[in-house]
Amino acid sequence: MAYSRLNFTKNWGNEADFPRYEESETQVRADLQELHDQTRSFLNRTLIPELEAEVFGGKTYLNKTVPVTAWEADDTIALFPYKADIACAGVLDYDVPLVTFAQTDADSSILCPLAETRANAVRIFASEVPANAVSVLSIFCVKGGAE
Repeated sequence: MAYSRLNFTKNWGNEADFPRYEESETQVRADLQELHDQTRSFLNRTLIPELEAEVFGGKTYLNKTVPVTAWEADDTIALFPYKADIACAGVLDYDVPLVTFAQTDADSSILCPLAETRANAVRIFASEVPANAVSVLSIFCVKGGAE
């Protein structure tokens, strides 16, 4: 598999991008931060999902939102009687999901730490219907057992 390559929007060798001498410390910090942000974004959004897919045979889904209206009653897990399905194209009902919630949602203590898969969806559970939409930073699904 060929991996994506990291490319920056600015070039250190181009004086228009980075002058030989910059008097403004604020500008120097902004330039360094921009390069850092581009690197972080590439690693987290491009390279790591590619590696995960090749090494683990998995799929990665980023930045999902679960609206309050998506929740409905369910008796699968007694302590978490509400469920919501998150659309994730290509997920199989026997895949194994790892869901990472935004910090504020994870801290709420109403979301179940376990999730399960359905065809083209990941199902999460809650002890009550959340007052606000739930932010899911990432979902990583690996191939589970046989169908």
